[in-house]
Amino acid sequence: LVRACSRAAVGANGPAGTHPAGTHQTRAFRRAASTPPRLPHNPATMAAFGGDDALGAMMAATLPRSTMSKDQMQSIANGARPKTARPKTARPKKETTPWTKEDVNKLKKACKDVPSTVEKQQRWRQISGIVGRSKRECYDKYKELKEAQKTKNELKKTMTRAFEERLAALGLKEPAA
Repeated sequence: LVRACSRAAVGANGPAGTHPAGTHQTRAFRRAASTPPRLPHNPATMAAFGGDDALGAMMAATLPRSTMSKDQMQSIANGARPKTARPKTARPKKETTPWTKEDVNKLKKACKDVPSTVEKQQRWRQISGIVGRSKRECYDKYKELKEAQKTKNELKKTMTRAFEERLAALGLKEPAA
């Protein structure tokens, strides 16, 4: 009976393009053709989602913690695109008091005192407690100071190289090798 049903379902030559005329079907293919598809969740879970229809089966196949309603699932099943998370909007920066030289020195000292081996959030929490400003303000100012130092070092290298080349062109110094 299984062979008769599966042959009737797939035709005499097998499914389209998979079995040439006269070849035998594999056991796995016969089993797949004769058994209903297995559902990943138990019947109790499916019943909670209305598992007697295709939509219920789709809902049961999703995570049990799904926050989608049955209407939202129905619209997705009908081809609607699911809503994605909204992109974060840029928050307007709070007005802060300008950094004084004393504040910058406190920040530099705190960055040296608090080891970088401490977890990042904890480290900046400690630094902000020492400086007396928020974590975000301290972190942003630190990045700004670090970038300024990097630019200063690059400029110094460029100026030193240009100065040495000028001295060499005047014959006052040997060019660097």
